[in-house]
Amino acid sequence: MFYSIIYPPPPRSGLKLRFLIAFIAALALAGCFSSVFEPNYTLGIKGKNTTGDAGAGTIPEAPSPEAPGTPPGDPGSAIVPVTDITGVPIQAYAKLGPTLNSLTLGGTVEPADATNQTITWSVKTDDGTSSAITGSTFSAVDDGTVTVTATIADGLAAGTPYTQDFTIDVKADYVPGVGIIGRASIPNGTFTMGDIVNLVGGYNMHQVTLTKDFYMGKYEVTQAQFEAVMGRTQQQLVTETIVGSLTGVGDDYPVYWVRWYAAIAFCNKLSLMAGLEPVYTVTGISDWGNLTYAGIPKTKNENWDKVVMDRSKSGYRLPTDAEWVYAARAGTTTTWYNGDTESDGLGIGAYAWYNPNSGGSAHPVGQKLSNAFGLHDMYGNIGEWVWDWMTSPITAHETDPTGNPNLAGTTQPRAIRGGNRISTAALVNNAMGSYSTGLPQDQVSNTGFRVVRVRQ
Repeated sequence: MFYSIIYPPPPRSGLKLRFLIAFIAALALAGCFSSVFEPNYTLGIKGKNTTGDAGAGTIPEAPSPEAPGTPPGDPGSAIVPVTDITGVPIQAYAKLGPTLNSLTLGGTVEPADATNQTITWSVKTDDGTSSAITGSTFSAVDDGTVTVTATIADGLAAGTPYTQDFTIDVKADYVPGVGIIGRASIPNGTFTMGDIVNLVGGYNMHQVTLTKDFYMGKYEVTQAQFEAVMGRTQQQLVTETIVGSLTGVGDDYPVYWVRWYAAIAFCNKLSLMAGLEPVYTVTGISDWGNLTYAGIPKTKNENWDKVVMDRSKSGYRLPTDAEWVYAARAGTTTTWYNGDTESDGLGIGAYAWYNPNSGGSAHPVGQKLSNAFGLHDMYGNIGEWVWDWMTSPITAHETDPTGNPNLAGTTQPRAIRGGNRISTAALVNNAMGSYSTGLPQDQVSNTGFRVVRVRQ
């Protein structure tokens, strides 16, 4: 996973255009969750590529005699002068910062006495949508390719403006110290929740409308990401369970044996690390940034059960039950995501790690095919906590449901969605969403989570 910036040489001589590009892409995550946890970016320079560690904010000198103007060091350092723009690539930098998915553009035109010093910017996304950039900052709404165009005059009174294009591959959010948080963009919509194919008599069937678009992690939270945020390794989590066992260990494996309480703490802490607003409020917790794993309750806790979720905040949270099911189905209405039988099309095994193909172990995230929304491992690998308490069947049409908020003083469990490594085919079905439950204070085997955040 990387950010790609491709700079073709200027189409004509007579001017020098110098671009300073601050790539401020923190988060995402998404995304999220790939085998690359410290993002690299690639600068295309006249067919020669140089790769630098974006986390360090440095770019090595281009190993090409044709590109003498790319200095090493911090992106704020002086730009090596280019005396002849003919055949010389534009100077460019990439830099990560605290604002998510934004690209700040800057440039100068030389000679200084050129008639027209104005540079105007526009952007076109990979779906063909074009728009002008107000000022010099562009916020990337979705992952994908954007083409940024700079239009300048040639410095002559009667000159014809020319354009210089470059493309940017926006793949994920980035959180300093955590890595890539990949994300998929989920559109709003209305769907039928519950047993849509009459597996168990149409249980819990009702219409649900989600009015807001949102981002969902393409992958389940990994062990490396959980450790980076919470300071707890997978081995330590298993040790706490006393009876638990390791079923897949590695940076890219999903974290499991996770308490629901720990999942919401992870979300708030990750939000702060990303410069976002925490979504959850728990009485007695005023400093989520300094909350340690040891400070998370291991027994039932009324304050944590009464946690308040504010979905207007910009930070990370667990998906609601309805959001998870809607995102997992990705527009399908079949028994399994692949079709109405386990073997239809490519077979459910192309999308899920489950009992017949897992070998009894969890697997690194993202190895199976994604659904139409770009989400991996929704149907199998590990189960995933969602926000809602387990509730009774509903028949009325719901809009943006978040479950029953009045169950904190009860012994009701929280909901878990998705199949896992030991699920049978019946339990990785698409229609029912592989529903199970767990007490929020308990570490639940084969259960982790993925994150969502509001699309602003």
